[in-house]
Amino acid sequence: MIKCTNCQKELADTARFCTGCGQAVINLDTEPKQTVKTNQHTSTPKQAVQTSAQSSPSKINKQAIATGATSYYSYFKSALKAPLSANSGNNIYFGYISILILALLNTFTFVAIYRPLVNGVSDLSRSYESSIDLLLSSQRVGGGDYLKVFFFMIILALVFPLIAFMANRLLLKNNVSLHRFITKYARGFSSAIIVSLVTTLFTFAIIAPKISKILDVTIFNSGSKFSLLIDLQGDLKILIVLISVLFLINVAIFVNSLFSETNNSKIDRLYICIIGLIVVTFVYYAIQYGFIKTLISDSFLKYIQNYLL
Repeated sequence: MIKCTNCQKELADTARFCTGCGQAVINLDTEPKQTVKTNQHTSTPKQAVQTSAQSSPSKINKQAIATGATSYYSYFKSALKAPLSANSGNNIYFGYISILILALLNTFTFVAIYRPLVNGVSDLSRSYESSIDLLLSSQRVGGGDYLKVFFFMIILALVFPLIAFMANRLLLKNNVSLHRFITKYARGFSSAIIVSLVTTLFTFAIIAPKISKILDVTIFNSGSKFSLLIDLQGDLKILIVLISVLFLINVAIFVNSLFSETNNSKIDRLYICIIGLIVVTFVYYAIQYGFIKTLISDSFLKYIQNYLL
């Protein structure tokens, strides 16, 4: 028997409404306690997570995004402290994120020089009457050029790790996963990202404004451009040093990736490393040659040679 919570009338266990006052009956004495008790014993952590996710999906999504960002930050920070550590985190795609960040920074660096150079030459060419000048006067750097540069920078960033992976699989004969190899390899890119960031800021803040100033029509036709060119040469030397540091970091990571893995072949690691670096050199040259031919026209290079050099 149960009692109505309103009028205290005794009712049957199966009653749903009180026959005295008509109020809906909730069996507080038996069913809820049993249900709670049963749920306490049968509920699992997985079910709890699923129930929580169904009740507040937006909260879970935000938490997952924050957790992923924190995980990559931890990966980046630990890689910056110990690039040669084998710990690469649970996410096998962190390496690709580092490659995209590195390619994006390198794109900004290139565009910071390329944009004022092309636009400045386009403005200067309006002062002349040759067919080359008329062609160049309509050239401007747009969104399509940015995408081309970014695409080529991604390819360049993948050259070293992909050739290192192929050397490990084919020459060292190690059965390694591509994604995990890239993530482990890209730990060394943390230092490269810092150098690329410094290079990008230096290019935007120092070099790009000077190029725009030199190619200004009023300054270009005066004698003051020569002092600016001499000043720019010193900045370009610093830029070359930064780019050289980036290249040396890539070489160091490449060599370490070959010497840190087990050698299951009869070829000495040194020769494998030399072969890999030779292949990297040829691939780099081919990609950069195709990049220049695709992005920079022959008429533009001829104009630079005739009027600016």
